[in-house]
Amino acid sequence: MAVRTLAAQPAGDAGLLAAYLDRYLRRPDLAYDQTVAMGALLYIDLNLRADQAARFLVPGGLWQQWLEGASHMQLTTALSPT
Repeated sequence: MAVRTLAAQPAGDAGLLAAYLDRYLRRPDLAYDQTVAMGALLYIDLNLRADQAARFLVPGGLWQQWLEGASHMQLTTALSPT
C-alpha cells in the first residue's frame, strides 16, 4: 500500500480542483461548486506557495468568463418581491 505524505496530498488536490474548474468554468449555465473550488484552490496555492489558480484569474480568463456568463452570479439592484 502506498503512503501519501501530507505535502503530496494538497498538490494532488490542487490538480483535481484545477481539472474541475477547467471543466465547469466552461459551463456558465451550471451552478455547482465553482466558487468553492476556486476558494479551495487559492487556499492551497497560498499554503504551498503555488500558482495553479493564476491561469483561471487572468483578465478575460475562465473565471471572468464564467462570472460574466452565469446568470446566477449577476448583480441585481432590484429587490425581489416577498
